[in-house]
Amino acid sequence: MKGRWKMFWILGALVFWGLVIFLTGYRKTPATPPFKHAVLRKGTYLRDGSEIKLFDGGWRFFLLYPWWSKPVIFDTSDKNYNNQKVEEVRTEKDRVDSTIFYDVTWYVAEKWVKDFLRACGGVDKTTVEEHFDKVQKILHGNISQAIRELAAREDQEPNTWEEAVALASKFAEYVVNNVVDQEAITEEERNNILNGSGQGLIKKLGIKIKRFKISKVVPDPAIEKGKEAQTEVGLQTQADLIKTQRRAQQVEALKATGVSPDRAIDAVQAQQGEATKSTTVLDIPQLGSVAEKLLELLFGKKV
Repeated sequence: MKGRWKMFWILGALVFWGLVIFLTGYRKTPATPPFKHAVLRKGTYLRDGSEIKLFDGGWRFFLLYPWWSKPVIFDTSDKNYNNQKVEEVRTEKDRVDSTIFYDVTWYVAEKWVKDFLRACGGVDKTTVEEHFDKVQKILHGNISQAIRELAAREDQEPNTWEEAVALASKFAEYVVNNVVDQEAITEEERNNILNGSGQGLIKKLGIKIKRFKISKVVPDPAIEKGKEAQTEVGLQTQADLIKTQRRAQQVEALKATGVSPDRAIDAVQAQQGEATKSTTVLDIPQLGSVAEKLLELLFGKKV
């Protein structure tokens, strides 16, 4: 009898712990796209030769959850990072620093999930949502390096900040050509990425680039202030030139009526409030008749 009871308790314990293990490890993962999950086993999932696959959501058994195996939820939708800033981009010819802003869209490449996990340093939690920013930080470093590299090249445009503003697409093309894996990039694929429908693989990050564009190039603020100052000076110079031409026309018109050159100049200055202190109405004989002629020329009627 004792032997039978012993076997009974052993079988009971096995069933009990089996149920505990099963119920603990039987987990449900999100089944709504774009969510998928990978099964990660402790200490083995990043080893060479191991394979990580993504599965659709639903109920699944994870052995010795969460100590030995666990699900890692992946959001496979597009990740948009807009208005990313690359500062101190110095063009080679004029040595002017500019700030370049870019937009990029990428998503996890399902066949290279392990590379994605390696890029973000592995997974310590049951979600990798917080790891997307880690991968973006690495990608941003690669993009920044390519942008600065092109700006420093003497054999390729842009070489000045004006060219950088006008030829911003050159930066986009250079980035795509040098950041996306060479074996994955073709002329068609590069155009697709620049137009927002690409699948450019970056295997070491485990992602594919869907879209890349340079949104704007902003030169050093000192350059813009200099341009504004030059514009203001240019406008003032133009205004002074027009004013001088107008005076000359009025003087010539008065001279045509028989007024002497000196009196014509004094009359025009007096009319514009610019007569010298030594010149008064009493100093100019016949100023009244001259003024009448000037007003008749200006307004087309006698007063």
